[in-house]
Amino acid sequence: MAPRRHLLSLTGFAFFLALVQVASAQVQIADLRLPPNQFSGNNTYFNPGFGPFPTREVKGAPVQVPVEFSGTSQWANNSRSPDTDHIGLRTYYGGTLITQLSRSNVEGENKVQVVGAVQWRLDLNELAAHLSRKKLELASLELRLVEGDSKASQDYKYDIYLSPADVSGDKRPVAIDLSRSEENFRALWLPAQGRQSGDIFPYEPAGTSDIPASGNRKVLVVRREKSITSPETVTVDLKPQFQGGVREFNLILAGGTFGRGRSLIIREGSGLFIATEPAAR
Repeated sequence: MAPRRHLLSLTGFAFFLALVQVASAQVQIADLRLPPNQFSGNNTYFNPGFGPFPTREVKGAPVQVPVEFSGTSQWANNSRSPDTDHIGLRTYYGGTLITQLSRSNVEGENKVQVVGAVQWRLDLNELAAHLSRKKLELASLELRLVEGDSKASQDYKYDIYLSPADVSGDKRPVAIDLSRSEENFRALWLPAQGRQSGDIFPYEPAGTSDIPASGNRKVLVVRREKSITSPETVTVDLKPQFQGGVREFNLILAGGTFGRGRSLIIREGSGLFIATEPAAR
């Protein structure tokens, strides 16, 4: 059975969900997976976090879009926990495995106020330069995340967010905090609760008392409490934002449910895909 695909399209900040078919003319220009030999063998654990690491190149791509991958443990800087309590990575030819995105529930009686998170930063300036040199324009620009679980469980859930750069304010996209997992809980995971796919919320970093002070930096909820049960492709249409001048995006995964020893896999087909056509004269 083919993986399910969902498209989340951005037009300004109006969002909608729709099922789509893969366009045959699309080519891959960025890969979200790390190089296969970077953390091969056993899991490598990190406290408080890791990266940014460059992801693998796409062979034969007409242009390479740089992607940096980083993340942080739910128990950042907690020296009392053994290494294996923290976030871990393992790489191989087919994918990148992330273990223990979350180790403990942030819901329930204890109300743990921390979350684990990973992030991909995409810099599309090279794509813009390529289109200009070749006198091309975009027919489509899709960001795809193909993920699955090595130990399938309905109880292991995580959120997917996307943040575009604020063009008007000349600011970078909202990013995870690599050393303070409580800040990722407070400024990302907590504001997303009770929202649906396609909703947006303003980013308000610690110490900011009013939303305008943080500019127009926004976070899109791509998926909420996604269960990892089978390979699925989640797709976001970046073309409207790119045409509006946005050149940087952060794709973020944050874990809020019990996941000790559980892993999610970033699979082949995760990356950035384009279709082009001659620019109108």
